[in-house]
Amino acid sequence: PAGPRVQLLRLAGSIALGRGHLDAAASALREARQEPPAGGGSFGSFEALILTELEVALLAAQGEVAAALATARRVLETSTAHAGGLKRFLWPLLATTARVACMATAPGCPDELTVLARGVLKLAAGHAASVQPVSPAGRAYRASYQAAARQATARQPSSPAAARQNATAWDGVASAWEELGEPYPQARALVDAAQAALAAGEDRGGVAGRLGKAADLADALAARPLRDEISSLAGRARISIAAETDGKSGSEATALPGLTGREIGRASCRERV
Repeated sequence: PAGPRVQLLRLAGSIALGRGHLDAAASALREARQEPPAGGGSFGSFEALILTELEVALLAAQGEVAAALATARRVLETSTAHAGGLKRFLWPLLATTARVACMATAPGCPDELTVLARGVLKLAAGHAASVQPVSPAGRAYRASYQAAARQATARQPSSPAAARQNATAWDGVASAWEELGEPYPQARALVDAAQAALAAGEDRGGVAGRLGKAADLADALAARPLRDEISSLAGRARISIAAETDGKSGSEATALPGLTGREIGRASCRERV
């Protein structure tokens, strides 16, 4: 049936995206949108939300960060489509949008991109304040949204204090997804926590431990883009994570002095945008 088929195509697209198969993800998105609307108007709005979340993530992965933010803004501005109980299905989109905003507000990113991101975040904040998650997964998405939004809107994002807060928030997000048995968002949050911990000047053994665990999770999922990001971050920071994947603790991993948090963030922005 059309309704379940759309949801399965969305899942297929998300898996393809996580594995770096962007053409397959785009194909799944197109196919899902060609399905006839299922059920009443509220179900159609639900389908639109989950497909928009995939589109935003896909555009960001393609390097089209401005287009990703514009797509999220267009949907978030349509408040009449998200009335009542349907609002709870906004959380995945809010979390993905906030993560893209982090990419657009990292040190070294163009000012116009940062302005666009902060405008979209204001829209997202209005929706986030008006709905409560009703499931453990919803609460994990909310934690992801809050951590990303806090990082993207920080007045002094490069300060050690702000970086420590970001690291703590992302560690909490990773724990929430781990409790739900969701390894991909857990690994994604561990990478964000590691980058924030580096910026805060945290002990590099802890950073290596996070990256090593994230690398193991990404390898098990064949999540090549995330695994490449982990290797890139470890390389820029001159941190070895090989020991972690050999079963040793993060504190035993080799950690060499490397780039500052600001330098790492600037390099990350160039890679993503």
